[in-house]
Amino acid sequence: MAVGDNIRYLRTSKKLTLNDLGQELGVVASQVSAYENGKSYPSYSVLIKLMEFFNVTANDLVMRDLAKEGVEQPNQQLIDVDMKHIIGMYQRELENMRSKIAQEKDIPGLMDELEKISPAAVQSIRKKYNI
Repeated sequence: MAVGDNIRYLRTSKKLTLNDLGQELGVVASQVSAYENGKSYPSYSVLIKLMEFFNVTANDLVMRDLAKEGVEQPNQQLIDVDMKHIIGMYQRELENMRSKIAQEKDIPGLMDELEKISPAAVQSIRKKYNI
């Protein structure tokens, strides 16, 4: 089961438009469409927003076929553990990027990778270093 299929299922089950969900997630409708069609994968911050908004776990979004299995109301502790795990992964990736940037290795490639994780961080770096 693809994450995008689950996002589409959750969105349509709540009768939301692409624009409605995009506003909840802080992204444009075309980005939501890209998630649903498998052309883009949600960042960690968007995954967390999806988990909170739809009250699902990361496992629900990534591993299950929600259209076939339905959505079980998870224990809030499971959602909290998932969020802490995702935030930890996000922080480790950002620290890894900072380390590589400090070593000035493959800056353009790193910027592309960082932009997938945190577009706001990339804007800040580009502004600071006139990249």
